Amino acid sequence: MTPARPKRARGETPRTLREEKALKIKAAVIKGSRLPPPMLCCLGRDKKTGKTRWQLAKQYRYKDGSGDIIIPKGFVFDLASVPRMLWWLIAPFELSVVAALVHDYLCCTGGVKGRYTPLAAHQIFYTIMRAENVAAWRAVPAYFGVILFGPKRWT
Repeated sequence: MTPARPKRARGETPRTLREEKALKIKAAVIKGSRLPPPMLCCLGRDKKTGKTRWQLAKQYRYKDGSGDIIIPKGFVFDLASVPRMLWWLIAPFELSVVAALVHDYLCCTGGVKGRYTPLAAHQIFYTIMRAENVAAWRAVPAYFGVILFGPKRWT
């Protein structure tokens, strides 16, 4: 008889290969997008923030005009951080998954070690949303939301 595994907290990253394989990994396909879909798995809700966390199951490469942004496998993010009271207008799942992934990665890495400014990261967020056919009436408020409430400078 095998010993019982300790329970992991909801939203915690899997510790064993068996647990990792049990996660459902899906491509986040956006109809009409010209960008390749990232492969994601849902980690559940974070206990502290209450936000659903997603993990990149396979390395993702976004080709920017100034080079490639390579996001490593295992990167964890929360999609678009839209306040719940605004979901009637713009829900996080109605925006681009790729835009949120790239933007969160740039914010977490300080613009990939200073290669991008916060404003450039916000502009990339908007550019990707439009490339993914997110309607302008959704993309523009989301863009101004990250400008107003996103990072102003890298720490």
